[in-house]
Amino acid sequence: MSERVQRLVLFGAAGVVAVILGLSLSLLIFGPTENQRSGAVTAIGQAQIGGPFELIDQNGRTVTQAALEGQLNLIYFGFTFCPDFCPTELANMAVAKEKLAERGVDTQLFFITIDPERDTPEILKEYAEAFDPEMIALGGSTEQVAAAANAYRVIYRRAEDPDFPDGYAMDHSTFVYAVDGSGRFITVFTAATDPDEIAETLEP
Repeated sequence: MSERVQRLVLFGAAGVVAVILGLSLSLLIFGPTENQRSGAVTAIGQAQIGGPFELIDQNGRTVTQAALEGQLNLIYFGFTFCPDFCPTELANMAVAKEKLAERGVDTQLFFITIDPERDTPEILKEYAEAFDPEMIALGGSTEQVAAAANAYRVIYRRAEDPDFPDGYAMDHSTFVYAVDGSGRFITVFTAATDPDEIAETLEP
């Protein structure tokens, strides 16, 4: 892991607001469930989460929802200057991918920035490779990112903070979204979910 990525991963103070936003969104969309105590969240009925998107990956290529076809997908929205939840969740996703592979499940990982102003394709490429060399990191214009976040019911906002580079951080919900090879939403996992539970939940 390069010095720059280490700095991005380790920078800053704890993002308490992100937890509050994440748990609030969980209750808003799903209502309380027994699974929330262990970190998994299960929707009752058909959750209106996911949908078409058009973003730019770390190699400058346009990526749409067609990239979800043919395999299990784990998707996380965050930003590269995130000090705690983002690197933790991405690391969990990478370990869960390995555990699912041991069970014969092909899994693709996606990291979608909610901070396109700072997260250029070059920065996204370096950041994503620190967790998984095959991770697809996505950004784009402010409008493209907002449309994708809206499709997945992601809450985020810019928060002025002089302790962060460029004087701001990003408050955001902290879910890992599981989507099948047809683009159909399966479930979400909270920050409390460990990789073993993710793999066990998604194992066929």
